[in-house]
Amino acid sequence: MDKKNTAADAVILVDKPKGVSSFDVVRRVRRGFGQRKVGHAGTLDPAASGLLVVCLGQGTKLVPYLMEGSKTYLADVAFGAQTDTDDSEGDTIAVAQVPRLDRGALSTVLKSFVGNIDQVPPVYCALKRGGEPIYKKARRGERVEMHSRRVTVHEIRLLGIKEASVELEVTCGKGTYIRSIARDLGEALGTKAHLRGLRRTRSCGFEVSSALGFDELAEPGPPKAKDGVFGLERAVAFMERLDLDPVQTEDVRCGRPVAAPCLQSDLSTDSPIAAFDPAGRLTALVEKREGYIRVLRGFASPQ
Repeated sequence: MDKKNTAADAVILVDKPKGVSSFDVVRRVRRGFGQRKVGHAGTLDPAASGLLVVCLGQGTKLVPYLMEGSKTYLADVAFGAQTDTDDSEGDTIAVAQVPRLDRGALSTVLKSFVGNIDQVPPVYCALKRGGEPIYKKARRGERVEMHSRRVTVHEIRLLGIKEASVELEVTCGKGTYIRSIARDLGEALGTKAHLRGLRRTRSCGFEVSSALGFDELAEPGPPKAKDGVFGLERAVAFMERLDLDPVQTEDVRCGRPVAAPCLQSDLSTDSPIAAFDPAGRLTALVEKREGYIRVLRGFASPQ
């Protein structure tokens, strides 16, 4: 038995090293697990390291829902210089003196970055304009005007202060750029700043401590369940759960709505619900709407 027969439909956690792109990880997973249908739930820049959640087979149906979950990063912010990429990979475009970094003052300023905030993404980013990633336009020297977007930052913890840098733990929602937080933090403190290092430690309810190393993906032999390979049932553990009886299971598999009064009365109407058949297998992602449970995504039953 090899890897090609062990994870047809699964979620794989990978600890991406610095210098490796997210696509490099997807390519290695695709080759190592013999599965062409592979996607990831949230890109990590090559300069960043940490948790990349990779979905295989029917697991790719979960990608848009997993991406809605919060993510946690360890960020090393260096003061005194701003770069064109807002991280250490770019060219310095401005310098400034660094004020004394006082914990009390820093904590006060950081509070303004928590909540629903307006944020301007870096020019060198994967967002698309006219069907093309903006970073490609920037590399050609084209002038690109960036517009602010509303993002959500749940928490920022100040972990440490050095002479000209700070270490932060940032928990945020989809679409938040930690590089932008670093740049804007410098401005808020009357200096310049950029992101010197970034590591993702949590994503989609998973921890990097459970992830496979990048080099392990190339090793022969079957992966172990504890080593970052999970079934779809584990991947949706952060969602509300709905247990279906045989009749309801058949209705859901056929895409027919099920009357909500026949089910749990306390089901949420604000987020997707994971529906399971009597055998405990993930059958569909559903939503509660207008008195019925309606299917958002179905999953093929095992043969």
